[in-house]
Amino acid sequence: MQKHAILTASAGLLALALAAPPAEAANRFAVACITNQTNLRVSYSVQWGNGQWQRNVLQPGASWRHFWPMPYSDPYHYPQITLAFDDSLRPGWQTRTYTLVAYGSPDQDYSCALGKRYVFIPDGRGFVDVRGVN
Repeated sequence: MQKHAILTASAGLLALALAAPPAEAANRFAVACITNQTNLRVSYSVQWGNGQWQRNVLQPGASWRHFWPMPYSDPYHYPQITLAFDDSLRPGWQTRTYTLVAYGSPDQDYSCALGKRYVFIPDGRGFVDVRGVN
């Protein structure tokens, strides 16, 4: 009888474990990804908060992922992201600046499945612009 009670209790716990939804992983990184959908090479810089500017060059069709580790004590806090890029096809540097948003991810999101995605696109007037796509 006692053996039957233990087996029944174990089966009940197993059923609960199988029926419970998986625990969500905590978001530990803020992630923003940028893809170049123009036929031009695009130079741009990204700054997280008051940190150093990071300069990147994207070839046509290429993407780059930017991430920031979020503190365990405040997993929804990350510094502002500033994007600056040359928006003109003319000689010289004509700067356009945007403040971007990042999405939380439990990891650095190499595929950018969870990160906020942006694209560089031609605007039809001889300029390059950035648009959020998710």
